[in-house]
Amino acid sequence: MSYYTNQSRFEDSILDNIFTMGELKYETNKFIENTYNKVRQLRELCNRKNPQCLIEVDGGVNTGNAPKLFEAGADVLVAGNAVFKSENPMQTIIDLKR
Repeated sequence: MSYYTNQSRFEDSILDNIFTMGELKYETNKFIENTYNKVRQLRELCNRKNPQCLIEVDGGVNTGNAPKLFEAGADVLVAGNAVFKSENPMQTIIDLKR
């Protein structure tokens, strides 16, 4: 959970969809491994409140971390830079879906 989230108020809500930013190190713009833990915590919360709740991650998503994000519980990934800056965007999209 982010320190910006009032967890008790959040847990009292009915959840349909959660959007979370992939955590990036400001100086290096590299994906922070703690994002997986954040997604796992959100998935646990969603499973208690509404198992159909979708978790979406945007920020730092690429072909290297997409499988781990799905494994952690993410349902939707936004991978703009990974796709549009790749040499073969169509192949990158295929790789992200695996």
